[in-house]
Amino acid sequence: MINEDFEITILSSEELGQEAEQKELTLDELLALPHPFEQNPELLDLVENYFPGKNYREQLLAATQPGISDNPDELEKWEAEVILRRKQKLPNDFAIAHLIRILYEETFSVRQFQGKQSGSEGMTLGGLLSHHYFRHKVDGVDLNTVLDLEITENTFKDEFERLVKDNDFKSLEKLVILVTETAFTERYFTQGHAHRMRTNLLRRRMYIHSEMAENMGFRAIKVIHSNPTLLQKVTDKKLLEIPRVDFETNLLYLLHRLWGILGNSPGVFFSEGGYYKYEATEELLTGLERLILFRINTQTQILYKYLSPSGYINNQKKTD
Repeated sequence: MINEDFEITILSSEELGQEAEQKELTLDELLALPHPFEQNPELLDLVENYFPGKNYREQLLAATQPGISDNPDELEKWEAEVILRRKQKLPNDFAIAHLIRILYEETFSVRQFQGKQSGSEGMTLGGLLSHHYFRHKVDGVDLNTVLDLEITENTFKDEFERLVKDNDFKSLEKLVILVTETAFTERYFTQGHAHRMRTNLLRRRMYIHSEMAENMGFRAIKVIHSNPTLLQKVTDKKLLEIPRVDFETNLLYLLHRLWGILGNSPGVFFSEGGYYKYEATEELLTGLERLILFRINTQTQILYKYLSPSGYINNQKKTD
């Protein structure tokens, strides 16, 4: 069974009404629009109001703004479009809940409530890597094993079949463990699901199609493989302090840890029903400042280069 409770961000009835009235823009039109912080300076007025004298407005405006790769595939285009469309769906009367929504979803979003394509509901890289974080070790394989592999293909199917053809079963086993443990995390799947999927793939040495394995598991592993700085040790004490970590670790763990602090419902940002909170409590403001500090840190900007995880993969493709 899949647990669907991993992220609930529901719009109010007023917001939904305003969405229906908005014109549906094309992807090119959406990409041409400025970031919501530039379009709606009132959001940053709230930042200055709650955190006076800390210069967060200028730093948020200067932070990396996600875009699209030069070689987007259909999944990247679709994810970018639904992410950008949701960013535009803000009410005229801004409140702290809308500021939080922009910052939280830019970092941790995995769904845009606009349908599904290839198993994705429209996710950011931070959403993928925080929700599908492989933190343990299985048969000697952990996330750092990614760096030992040569991953040349852009889909799990093609990479799986390449390794079988080359009789490279040692690499195949490592890849399959990484993909299945990342895709079928026990937070959302019954215990043993990843093991059963892995056993079937390795015993038969035949590819079995799974949208979760392709678009959650393999995409995450492929992005990490092509961006090894994600696994480098973070030594910046200020960055480590944001998710309350007192030891050196990598950016992926910090991302996962911060999501664990901020993403529960009910919790810091969310009410019992999964709505963003409107009351600026001390707990909420502390969480908001943590999120702002994470968003503007120079070492986290790699998470915001592209709107979709596929942007990182497509950026590596060779053009003819």
